[in-house]
Amino acid sequence: MHERTDTTHWWTDLLDTTRNELRHLRVAVYGGGGAPYHHAALAALWGAPPRALSGADIRDGALADVDVIVFPGGGARAMAGMLDPLGTAGAAAVRTWVAEGGMYVGSCAGSFLPAMVGDAYWRAHPEARELTMLCARLSNGSDSEWEGLTSPGVGVLDMEVTERNHWLVDGLPPRFRLVHYNGPMFLPVEPDGDDPLLGDARGVARFVARTDRFTPSETFMDASVDPTGGVFDSGVDAGASTAVTAPYGEGQVVLFGSHPEFGFDAIQLGWGEGVRLFANALRHQAARRSSDARRAPGSPAQGDGAVGRQALSALPARFERLAERFGELDRHADAPWLRPGCVSAFQGLAPAAVWRMALADAASANLATASYLRHLAETVDADGVAAATRWLDHPAPEGQDYGFMGLRQLADTIDAAIDTGVAAIDAGPGCLEHPYAGLDSHPYQLIASSYLSAAGLSACAALSATVAGAHAGVLDKVPVGPTNASIALAPTPSAATRPAQEVTR
Repeated sequence: MHERTDTTHWWTDLLDTTRNELRHLRVAVYGGGGAPYHHAALAALWGAPPRALSGADIRDGALADVDVIVFPGGGARAMAGMLDPLGTAGAAAVRTWVAEGGMYVGSCAGSFLPAMVGDAYWRAHPEARELTMLCARLSNGSDSEWEGLTSPGVGVLDMEVTERNHWLVDGLPPRFRLVHYNGPMFLPVEPDGDDPLLGDARGVARFVARTDRFTPSETFMDASVDPTGGVFDSGVDAGASTAVTAPYGEGQVVLFGSHPEFGFDAIQLGWGEGVRLFANALRHQAARRSSDARRAPGSPAQGDGAVGRQALSALPARFERLAERFGELDRHADAPWLRPGCVSAFQGLAPAAVWRMALADAASANLATASYLRHLAETVDADGVAAATRWLDHPAPEGQDYGFMGLRQLADTIDAAIDTGVAAIDAGPGCLEHPYAGLDSHPYQLIASSYLSAAGLSACAALSATVAGAHAGVLDKVPVGPTNASIALAPTPSAATRPAQEVTR
């Protein structure tokens, strides 16, 4: 795992800017599904510790006290898992709130929902039609098993700024890199339909090229397949954008088909400079809202300080034990069920390499989380613990597709995934029929393969601990930060010869 420090120059400059500009911004992350912790930790580090809102919270009017709502990447059921807790009433409430001046920020699955995804998807998921707020279609749209899109692949991609003077790309170099995780590739279209609030969408950063840390979807299960001209390349040839934005009424919609909030480690820690996209969205909304003198900074819902203190005291040992468990699993890296073609390659890595890197990064992340939580327990007073309680100990509603839960529940979920994975190893796991089969039964999927695996959730725990610390008022020694490795950019290849490009780590 990359060293977590704040010595990266662009990062310290960004912290100085955002902590001044965002201190009164009221940010919420949608917690009804997916992985909201990356966005939440960034907002916390930038001076705007967020609330986590459920679908029920939104239906009950919680957006009245919010300036920005962030819809993250999805869980095991992708977009459907995010829509179900929201319902049509919740989706309509989000759209009305944006029209009245709010900002919607979406990444990956969260960015799919407000786009022009088509009648077939809208018939199956009327909640998504209620969320439509931006005139962009998908170059990779389809009626596939992903219910509305075909994956271009997973890993690190080269991107290029296309509107140099747009506020969303302020401070970014002309070329930069982002992690892409199956998500949309956007093509802005002219406003169409019965909604007069729909405005022109602008693509401000486009897809350019694959790197050698990217696995095209065509090669997930078979590295011998030539992906040239496949889903990703077709999107590049069409000029597809990864970052699009448009007004909706008095508000703003910002969509990232990729994940500017993800880092470059195997478990998506270690931010790169592309994170400025998310920061710039928050800064833009903060500037728009600053003239409203009636508004005051939001405050997080507080919990029982005594319960929070008990949870905080018990957590460091939990995460230290999780680190040990990941270390013990490395011995399976040569298992036959990790051979290429038996399970999927991701991030430009063979399955065994994914396994080894994810386990090592998860062990490091859990140790860093334990150390930080012990630091909190030693320094935070009762009021600070009360402010952080919901991030320490909060059960997820039954049936929720990942989404927001407290650190204690995250630790339970990681332990349970490892338990199930170890039992499957002992029983002799077979090969998968497709890249996302066996999410709840195969050890590769349960333990290492994605941001929803036990290893990926270990990153979420480090991020969640950071949010808890921000609510408690302690942001020294946080367990997450930027990467200090150089992310080298390769020359732009032609459409006819688009080889994988080198990424220096």
